[in-house]
Amino acid sequence: MNDLLGRIYNDVLVYESDVVKNNKQVDEEINRLVKSYTKQLSDEELEKLNDLLSLTVMTTEQAGFENGVSIVRVNHILNFVVSLIILYPLTFLICYLIDKSKYFRIIFGIK
Repeated sequence: MNDLLGRIYNDVLVYESDVVKNNKQVDEEINRLVKSYTKQLSDEELEKLNDLLSLTVMTTEQAGFENGVSIVRVNHILNFVVSLIILYPLTFLICYLIDKSKYFRIIFGIK
């Protein structure tokens, strides 16, 4: 499932305008951080630092997306289970109250 979510994230969501805008802001922040090391690091080291920070952010964004989808999926499953636990007996109770016993007996197969 994570492979599918990864493909969805990489092939679809990264092109959404809000994601593009967010990524631009992240790139600007990474450049600002890396720029503060220009006197301490060589150009090659600065490039590696930039790449590492970018990879870290991309990995974190994708993991956050996958975790968010998983939470939503679990939430939907829990909602379904809770609705079964609550609504199924409630339906029987309503049927019983509407016609006192006819539907209740039909549902439970009581003659």
